[in-house]
Amino acid sequence: QLAVKGGNETWPPWIAARSARVRAIVGDLRGRVGPADTVQVLDTSDGGIDALYVLGVREPTRFIYDFHFFHDEGQPVIRRLRAELLAALAARPPAFVVLLERGWPAGGYERLARFPALARWIAADYRLDREGDGYRIYAKRAGS
Repeated sequence: QLAVKGGNETWPPWIAARSARVRAIVGDLRGRVGPADTVQVLDTSDGGIDALYVLGVREPTRFIYDFHFFHDEGQPVIRRLRAELLAALAARPPAFVVLLERGWPAGGYERLARFPALARWIAADYRLDREGDGYRIYAKRAGS
């Protein structure tokens, strides 16, 4: 009994769920991204960047987490970070955008409404391609 309890404590349910999410994202993207492609992850730390690491795929921006875009939105530094993200995405549009559900300090998928310019950019050039447990994958529309 003690060994089972100890094993459960070293692999808590949230880690198992995160690992399953990473495997699912990898499965959804594998074979669909090439060495020259990029994928932008919008995540806090729920497995998105881990999936890109497994796939050997880069992001088109320097932003591996999105939490800083969703607090103190009126502050000049946050406005500059948002502008930098949008400029980098426009300059090098990724093949896919992976949006993880859980945000920080709060929120889920609806957090994009708090960053209207990013929401518009995704809506204009991407379509919802896949949806899994805790994530959505948006694919670049043909001709965009």
